[in-house]
Amino acid sequence: MPERSPQQLRAKGNLAMIHWSGCSKPSDVVSDSFGYELASSNFNGWISWQRNLELLKRFEALPPKLLIFHTSRCGSTLAAKLLGQSPENRVFSEPRVLNAQFYQSPEKKNPFLVDLIRTLGLGASPPQKHLILKLPSYALLHAEPLREAFPEATFWLLSRDPLETLVSSMETPPKFLKTEEPLLDTHLSYLEKIYSQAAASLDLMDRTVLYSPDLAAILSACSDWCPPETDFTSATTTHSKYPKQTFRPDGQSKRERATFLQREGAHLRLASHFEAIKKAAD
Repeated sequence: MPERSPQQLRAKGNLAMIHWSGCSKPSDVVSDSFGYELASSNFNGWISWQRNLELLKRFEALPPKLLIFHTSRCGSTLAAKLLGQSPENRVFSEPRVLNAQFYQSPEKKNPFLVDLIRTLGLGASPPQKHLILKLPSYALLHAEPLREAFPEATFWLLSRDPLETLVSSMETPPKFLKTEEPLLDTHLSYLEKIYSQAAASLDLMDRTVLYSPDLAAILSACSDWCPPETDFTSATTTHSKYPKQTFRPDGQSKRERATFLQREGAHLRLASHFEAIKKAAD
């Protein structure tokens, strides 16, 4: 996560405040004395949403250049890590300030989402020139309004064999799916929503990338956004979520661990959507 960045949004009715990390004074948000007008001398990182909008109007923020959508457990965290190896890229991986906004229904007008994404482009410093966002899997439900808001941005979709995703999800559940005992239908229902939305959103995507044990497709996609001399070695030899662990391809072992019910559920509820995604892939 970049050092200077918005971390939290608090909103109640018409009142909203946004918190910036790595900023001890208002001018740290942007390098201009205008920043001092935004808060009193006891500034603690919080500014009003209205003043945040003033910053966006007054200062040039990096526009979002690449938005990464995914079907979960398919190498998206690795992609963000690889892209972050280039100093030219300002990369956010599922920033907390955005995540709560994606929980809201895409059919309901969200007054914050688009400008929050634009806000992530504030505070950039040379040589950063690309704003790249790896979004949570449920952001797929918002792909269409985001395409309308950012027509110039590049959209990626990352995906993986749904049986492998299902096994991974049930063995180490994301926080929003955690239960005392992993419930197959809970995970299948969520993944069915995500895979079906991914298949329905293919026309919105500029590139569809499939996870493979050798990481070839992900490496190829990321290399297009980094200088030729960028070294991906350290990012591909350690686990993307657990840096102290050595990376080992685990797709085959996940398939071997899958139960009969997991296989049956993935085949009946997820496989047809993945077939459509595969046809669109690199």
